[in-house]
Amino acid sequence: MVSLSPEVPSQSLEHEPVSLGPLAEALAFHIRMAQAASFRGFQRSAGAKRLKPGWFAVLSLINDNPGITAVGLSRAAGRDKSTMTPLLRELERDGLVARLGVPEDRRRMRCG
Repeated sequence: MVSLSPEVPSQSLEHEPVSLGPLAEALAFHIRMAQAASFRGFQRSAGAKRLKPGWFAVLSLINDNPGITAVGLSRAAGRDKSTMTPLLRELERDGLVARLGVPEDRRRMRCG
């Protein structure tokens, strides 16, 4: 196991040390910190502050799978259907995707 310092500098101007306590050994905490750093890096490289990594993943899946349903998209993206629907509405509102009805089943939507 990697030895982790129990103190890290805070983001404040004084750079006062902050004790992590049990978080210093918590893998999930460090994964979350790495995720936050990767999101910041993604936004810098994408050059668009509104574009989130999750949006990019969903847009990539739609691009590579024309006509994918919201259910198929949620499975492929590892997201719950209840979070996928609001995300698709937001992407549609911003003109980034079009949701088209599936003639044989009015409850389903295709993304394109």
